Amino acid sequence: MELRQLEYFLMVSKLKSFTRAAERLYISQPAVTNTIHSLEDELGIQLFDRSQKQIILTTEGKIFYRHVENVMKGVSKTLLEINNLKNLNGGLLTIGITNLGSLNPDTEILQKFSKLYPNITITLVEKDSFTLQQDLSEEKIDTAFFFTSDNPAFTHMFLGNNELTLCCSFNHKFRYKNSIDWLSLSEEKIILSRNSGFFGHCLKEHIDKIDPPPQFIFEPMQVQTIKSLVASGAGISILPRELCETDTNLVTISFSPQFFLPHYMAYKNSRTKSHATEAFITFVKNFVTKGVDTL
Repeated sequence: MELRQLEYFLMVSKLKSFTRAAERLYISQPAVTNTIHSLEDELGIQLFDRSQKQIILTTEGKIFYRHVENVMKGVSKTLLEINNLKNLNGGLLTIGITNLGSLNPDTEILQKFSKLYPNITITLVEKDSFTLQQDLSEEKIDTAFFFTSDNPAFTHMFLGNNELTLCCSFNHKFRYKNSIDWLSLSEEKIILSRNSGFFGHCLKEHIDKIDPPPQFIFEPMQVQTIKSLVASGAGISILPRELCETDTNLVTISFSPQFFLPHYMAYKNSRTKSHATEAFITFVKNFVTKGVDTL
């Protein structure tokens, strides 16, 4: 059974005439008649009573009509939705971010892309870098922002560097320092999750050299929780400068030498991508190569 057969059947049913249906469909009358005969043979029932001046649906034809009408409405709706996806008037996009996902340019990219494509629904999934890479490999997410570029299965787009700084309260002994070295953190209480990809990729080699080592406490995953604990004087933390420098309850201190966190947007190489994902990748490429002012 073909959609063409159902389309012809509905037109004949509505106009009660093979001739008028053919005119409306811009085909010959024999083509319509032969298609309906073929459909009746395939179903094993007679759909139309041809004994009257106007052809009318048989009892079986009326039942078939109700179902076919619903099917064709569903087909039309599906084609419309697919066309909307192709034209980026709709679609879904799932993007992975770390608990440091409020970094620029992530937020700027997301805001401007959403403004450019308001009908694309964006879902943000917040996890650590390791889990985001696994989700990207398993195609649970479309793209991700994180801090490593060592997976050959992904294409990584470099978005820039973020300076990592020490954050402390205004009552901490480090508060007047202009810069600090890693060894000065010996026996300090550090509020940071050691299970995060952020720690594993960026901080572990520096922390491991400190003797006696610092003490990790609380180990929250949310940045705001870390900042609140630091502001209360519970300990210090190591965070990107832009997440702390506008907080009037925190002091940010550069490391000596300065320490920068490389930042990437990644997507899986082999995956068949949706139109929404392709549009997002193209948008980020333009952001990186041309700058946001030219978008």
